[in-house]
Amino acid sequence: MGVERRDAILSYLWRHQSARVGALAEMFDVSTVTVRADLSSLETAGMVVRLHGAVRLSKSAESELAFAERRRANGAAKARIGAAAAALVQEGDSIALDAGTTTLEIARRLKEREALIVVTNGLDIAMELSHAPGVEIVMLGGRIRKSALSFSGREAEDSLSLYRMDRLFLGVDAFDIGVGLTTDHESEARLNRAMIAAAGEVVAVADSSKFGRRALNLVAPVERLDHLITDTGIPAETGAALDARGVVWSAV
Repeated sequence: MGVERRDAILSYLWRHQSARVGALAEMFDVSTVTVRADLSSLETAGMVVRLHGAVRLSKSAESELAFAERRRANGAAKARIGAAAAALVQEGDSIALDAGTTTLEIARRLKEREALIVVTNGLDIAMELSHAPGVEIVMLGGRIRKSALSFSGREAEDSLSLYRMDRLFLGVDAFDIGVGLTTDHESEARLNRAMIAAAGEVVAVADSSKFGRRALNLVAPVERLDHLITDTGIPAETGAALDARGVVWSAV
């Protein structure tokens, strides 16, 4: 019960930023002594910062929980998209997998493939495929963004000039028909553009929550895509606009 309660405390702090010790004791129907013991354990693990009579998440815990929340969000749709994307991969292919929760779902379905080369900037993707005997992994280096387990930077961009992949599976932060694919992270936008330049075919994978959104840094216009795989929540007007631009798309 103690472990479950500590997890629940972290979940509450994720939603509300901070909490008073007395409020937590009342919420979980335990004594303040018990709550303080829980908080001491969480503080030792580096998950919380204790204040006078209160507590908040640590910066590292915020990053970890943010990543966990992204993985859970629209999980069923991402799994379907991942399966559909993996079906496009043939043995003997060389592919690039952009870092992301949807592309991780693709990686999970490639473990039994043979003679497959995967180029990626996703640390969790590389780890997912590390025990797949038929998959050769090329890990792009650079600086790691810990909250996303992704590498980017000049080293990663320069190394892509040495490769030519059959197909890129590109994750999407924001997708606007008029603007294109965008992200809040400048270094990742640059790396994504380098990936696109090195790939024979570009397949975007995006659940429908990404549509109608814009971020600061342009990755590519919609017309640069060869294929989009999404879920059935895609707005009808978005599908019509993709057809008008000659982008092949499927909703799973």
